[in-house]
Amino acid sequence: MKPIPTEYKQIVFRSKSEAIFAHAMTLSGAQWEYEPGNWDGYTPDFAVFLGVRGWPEIYLNVLVEYKPSIPTDTYVQRLQKVKIPDCYDAFFVFYGTAYDNPSAYGWIGINFEEEREQPLSAAISLAFCDPVIDKMQEAKAYRFDLKQ
Repeated sequence: MKPIPTEYKQIVFRSKSEAIFAHAMTLSGAQWEYEPGNWDGYTPDFAVFLGVRGWPEIYLNVLVEYKPSIPTDTYVQRLQKVKIPDCYDAFFVFYGTAYDNPSAYGWIGINFEEEREQPLSAAISLAFCDPVIDKMQEAKAYRFDLKQ
C-alpha cells in the first residue's frame, strides 16, 4: 500500500503511521524534531530529546527511525554504516503500528557502543519506548483531517 502523506503540527509526514507515531511521542511528553538532518545521504525520521524519569541527571539526544514493521537484517546493516554526529547518544529503529498488539512493538539499537549498550537500552525503554507504546492507541484515534 502506498503511504498517505499526513499533516500534524504543521508538518507533512511521509505517511499516516509516522504522523500517529509523532502524536504518540507528543502524548508521552517526548520532545521531538522531524527529519533533523541528512548524514551520508540518510535522513532519520526523528531526533528526540529525552530526560529519563527518576534519573534527573540523565538526558539523551537520540535519533529514531520509525518503521511500521520489524526491519529486515539488510536494512539494519545499511543503517549501521551511517555515520551520525557525535551530539547524538544513540540511534535506534522503533517498529510497530497503532494497529498492532502492543507485544508486536519493539526497537533495535544501531551502533551502540558495547560498554554503554545496557544502560542506554534501559534508559531508552524507560524514557521513550514504554511511554510511546502506552500512547499509540490513543494517538490512533486522533483526527488528522481536522485542524486542531
